[in-house]
Amino acid sequence: MQVIIVEDDLEQQKWLEALLADEFPQIKIIAKVDSVTKAIETLSRTEADLVIMDVMIKGGTSFDVLDQLADIDFHIVFTTSFQEFAVRAFRRAAIDYILKPIDRSELIDAIEKVEKKEAERMLKEQYDVLIANYSQKPEDQKIAISDSTGILFVKPLSIIRCVSEHSYTTFYFSDRNPVTISKSLKHCEQILEGFGFYRVHNRVLVNLKHIERYQRADGGSIVMSDGAEVDISRRRKDSFMRAFKEL
Repeated sequence: MQVIIVEDDLEQQKWLEALLADEFPQIKIIAKVDSVTKAIETLSRTEADLVIMDVMIKGGTSFDVLDQLADIDFHIVFTTSFQEFAVRAFRRAAIDYILKPIDRSELIDAIEKVEKKEAERMLKEQYDVLIANYSQKPEDQKIAISDSTGILFVKPLSIIRCVSEHSYTTFYFSDRNPVTISKSLKHCEQILEGFGFYRVHNRVLVNLKHIERYQRADGGSIVMSDGAEVDISRRRKDSFMRAFKEL
């Protein structure tokens, strides 16, 4: 397997090179580059199986590099320092990433998945979702939802509510049939942060824009745009009313 390292920190480059030599002696590092310009030049003329890319490099980002390539026909392991919006963008696109400082075992696992052909290449639609969320353009933003049949790309506004059952969560939409995924409601809450969703109780996350009516009876409940009635937890009622009024 041939690997290219895109990293502008010289010490990090050396660390990655040493790790690959120790853990994967069969892997050949065919290039190490540190800037947008060099990365575009190298990836345009060199065939690689895997590219380990830091998001922030000299002259811009790794996304500036990928935007200039005719095809992304290689596996990518993204690394990034913690930036809340960047991490959220990866989560919303359902793309794996490794936070710096890089955990040795986490990187080894990621490379082994590529070697064993257990890792899938990034889809163009996933990349589009990643870029839209990374650039923080609300009108272009979607999230990626992975179920047993594949990956669905949806605009958050089309999601009415998310309902959890044990370790599964079902998404209810305004324009398509429900979809169930093997993720917790907490995970869904994280990827939908900033899109106007509120967790009304432990099992239900609602889109505030899809609330049709608030009912005071029996401790408080809401009626959603699809007619579903959802109870509001008593301890969340006051904070819910504040969030609802801020819309």
